[in-house]
Amino acid sequence: MFSLKKAVPLFFTLLVLAVALTLSDYGITWDEKLSKTNGFLTFLWYDSLGRDRSALHTMDLYLYGAFFDSISYVLGELLPFGAYETGHLLSAVFGVFGIAGVYRLGCLFGGRRVGLLSAIVLTLTPAYYGHLFNNPKDIPFASLFLWGLYFLFRYRSELPIPKTRTLAFAAGFTGLALGIRIGALLLFGYFGIFWLTWMFEQSVLARPRVDTRRFVGNLLFYLGVAWAVMLVFWPFAQVKPFLNPFLALGGNVNFDFNPPVMFEGILYPAKELPWNYLPRWYSIRLPEIYWLALGVGVLLFGVRYKRDVKMWLLAFTAYFPPIVAMVLKSTVYDGMRHFLFTLPPLAVLISVFFVKAYDLLCETQWRYAVAAVVVGLLGVTAVDMVRLHPYQYVYFNRLFAGGLAGGAQQYDVDYWGHSVKAATEWTLNHYAQAPDKIEVGTCSDYSQVEYWIEKAGLQEKFTAITKQPHVYFKLANKECYYRDPGHLIHKIERMGVTLLEVRELKVPRSFRHTTVDNSSQG
Repeated sequence: MFSLKKAVPLFFTLLVLAVALTLSDYGITWDEKLSKTNGFLTFLWYDSLGRDRSALHTMDLYLYGAFFDSISYVLGELLPFGAYETGHLLSAVFGVFGIAGVYRLGCLFGGRRVGLLSAIVLTLTPAYYGHLFNNPKDIPFASLFLWGLYFLFRYRSELPIPKTRTLAFAAGFTGLALGIRIGALLLFGYFGIFWLTWMFEQSVLARPRVDTRRFVGNLLFYLGVAWAVMLVFWPFAQVKPFLNPFLALGGNVNFDFNPPVMFEGILYPAKELPWNYLPRWYSIRLPEIYWLALGVGVLLFGVRYKRDVKMWLLAFTAYFPPIVAMVLKSTVYDGMRHFLFTLPPLAVLISVFFVKAYDLLCETQWRYAVAAVVVGLLGVTAVDMVRLHPYQYVYFNRLFAGGLAGGAQQYDVDYWGHSVKAATEWTLNHYAQAPDKIEVGTCSDYSQVEYWIEKAGLQEKFTAITKQPHVYFKLANKECYYRDPGHLIHKIERMGVTLLEVRELKVPRSFRHTTVDNSSQG
């Protein structure tokens, strides 16, 4: 007999097993080099007792806390896996922790069924799972933000006399999220909104007046603990605790980074993207199950949830952040990756919709149709994720983007250079017998190539350079041809779409190609 009590540990066992078995398949993103640098500089700050002030002015790294980065750096020095592999392991741990958090949040809104469905939906959201292994900012931030949100919802449900432990956990996770990205200030706003809406509910129900002194005490405790935890992992904030975090907030909103971004077939500077950049990326990146749920949700809000304040708050936490970014005209790029933290509450929201629709139809045959559609759509996405492995993050839905083939014609695909790992491994093997030292270039960060060369112990036969190499790696939709585009000798593909081309500019002395592969799947 099917038992949810057994299904939950089974699901997480399978998830952990899948993550462990595929961890080594994922490449390095060019943000990871910056993550390692930030962790190292934070270590120097503490090791020198603040005398080494590199963490306060190196590039734009001071705009971010170093909670994840510093742990990743220290573990990378202690564990035998390699610096980047250790970072991937830690990122995956945070990612799975986030999925556990979405399960708990789902249980809060609809019991174990909603919790399990929420965890499955988030796992089968390629935009989340595809970043699970090598995104040192957005995945840890999304996970910690989610747990902070979960405990804030718990806090609201326990009013008027919340448990101190609940508030302490909410503050702790908020502080850790702030210790990665200042955007977690949103949780402070949520704290106030949750309390005000609860107060409104009490006034409607004509309940006794609430002790505002208790609220003020809770607020001061929450703000104080969260701020103190944040400061531990952020040297720049420690220097001026009540000014520098807000300077960083302004720096993040108007981030001084203006790369060319492919959007709807046109290259825009990041600071000049059309207003609909974020909505469009949500529409093409999220699987079809989200959009079916949106239709179901509109009906349910009208019939069932129009007076359910808690459901409105859940929807608010999912939709408010991207709306604010659009209103403030924040610098955005790389699709919706900076907004991965909105996906967990969105996954819970659509899971509530489907479970409620199933329950409303429980006396009819239509309940089987609801279950079949949910399972079918999740199954299609799961198959796509397997076919895209390990590049799940390049997924485009069929409904609004026409699948990967349609999306790749108009948008950035492998914008972080995951496929450089596979291209480097192929190149090391292909030129193994070349008499010359092979120079390798890339349109991504050259350190991504350099690391895999060092990992293979082939520094004497290969080197990563930026000017006129023997071969270079061209990422799809990136304007990075050299003066001589060379000729195509290999490409990394998924689902018939090219993610990266290996192009040869000059043939090494006395070397003849044994194979020229233009259709590899990586």
